[in-house]
Amino acid sequence: MSERSKGTGSHRAVTGAVVGLHHVQVSCPAGSEDDLRGFYAGVLGMAELAKPPVLAARGGVWFRAGAFEVHCGVEAGFVPARKAHPGILVEGLDALAERLADAGTEVTWDDDFPGMRRLYATDPVGNRLELLEPRLTGPARSVVSMPPSETQTAQFGSETSTTGAFVRQGNRFTDRISRDSTSAAGAGPDDQGRWPVEAGRYRLVVSLACPWAHRSVIVRRLLGLTGAISLAVVDPIRDERGWRFWSGDGHRDPVLDVEYLSEPYLATDPSYEGRVTVPAVVDTMTGRVVTNDYPQITLDLSTQWGEHHAPGAPDLYPGRLREPMQPLIDEIFRDVNNGVYRCGFATEQAAYEEAFAGLFARLDALSERLEGQRFLMGDAITEVDVRLFTTLVRFDAAYHGHFKTNRNKLTEMPVLWAYARDLFQTPGFGDTVDFDHIKRHYYGTHEQINPTRIVSVGPDTAGWTSPHGRG
Repeated sequence: MSERSKGTGSHRAVTGAVVGLHHVQVSCPAGSEDDLRGFYAGVLGMAELAKPPVLAARGGVWFRAGAFEVHCGVEAGFVPARKAHPGILVEGLDALAERLADAGTEVTWDDDFPGMRRLYATDPVGNRLELLEPRLTGPARSVVSMPPSETQTAQFGSETSTTGAFVRQGNRFTDRISRDSTSAAGAGPDDQGRWPVEAGRYRLVVSLACPWAHRSVIVRRLLGLTGAISLAVVDPIRDERGWRFWSGDGHRDPVLDVEYLSEPYLATDPSYEGRVTVPAVVDTMTGRVVTNDYPQITLDLSTQWGEHHAPGAPDLYPGRLREPMQPLIDEIFRDVNNGVYRCGFATEQAAYEEAFAGLFARLDALSERLEGQRFLMGDAITEVDVRLFTTLVRFDAAYHGHFKTNRNKLTEMPVLWAYARDLFQTPGFGDTVDFDHIKRHYYGTHEQINPTRIVSVGPDTAGWTSPHGRG
């Protein structure tokens, strides 16, 4: 320490002292401002600031919350910060975690900071963020502040908040296959992460047990894309190494020449530490994961692969219905698709009961909606029907018992049961369902919920082919 900086032992006011933090600067690539606005303003709730004119010409965007500012500045040759990061104080960390997950942002909880609850996330350009909330103290039990009891363990610890609620991780790989890509055939993504549409190039990796992957299997079949995009199926029993490929010839995918889906994940991002998820679209030319962004995959099959659709293929995502469809998609994801998991993976009673109530309230509302129309948006099947079906078809076989979603079975909800049978009996739906894979996966891999791993024999699935009376 220099003589000039040594303490004098007095309480005299010091000039030239640090008095606070004005802003944190993070880098971003040119053209990313709208994505950053959607995240920092739309998800985190910060207010955008007008940049001084002399600085606005450089690009980038600024945000403020209270006295704290984040300045996103354009940097040539941008590389996201993986270690250096801002630590941002928040109120309502659990609610913010849910918003992040709903927006497709991966959330990793880490409670190793004394006195703080915290999680890590990344912004849309990959910069690491730490979000912290002071841990409440005192003798009274608080549902918000108390961690899960020591005797309770979560199936996915990094996706469980300290209130015992399941908070699904975001999607790490979010490039798209787009007809607007400026890349040449055979090339990688353009500067906006868009890969060229090429029949025969990409491989869709799925589990027949997984509802998120099942969506893409159905849409691929309905649109007639089975010849344009190949399909790889993983084993329904997932172990600590993740999803293992499954075929009649063994456990090595004959196209990708890998045994585990984690291999393409790590080839694409060697630092990846999250859960390896399906569906994933893998580029067969490079072995890289293009996307595991399951909500976008099916939309892109509808909107970007049109030249490869079969004649007479349905329009699952018609332009005129997209705006009114989106709120329904969001509600079904939150309360039904993800709601059953929030019931099953909850580690606190209050978190379970909240998810349970939201699930059945939404199912009742959907039942009422479907009393007066054949499908969710009217007389034709659309994307939102696909998304609801993949949960309904697993409801009695897995969720009712395994996840304790047991107010009613699907077969005890007459309108939804008839609606689900209507879809099941439509080519592309029921013929892509594998109840054996579904039951073996759920009962055989969630050891925290079913430690014996005994697989349920029931229910009887013969009723799925009984007349539905809806069309």
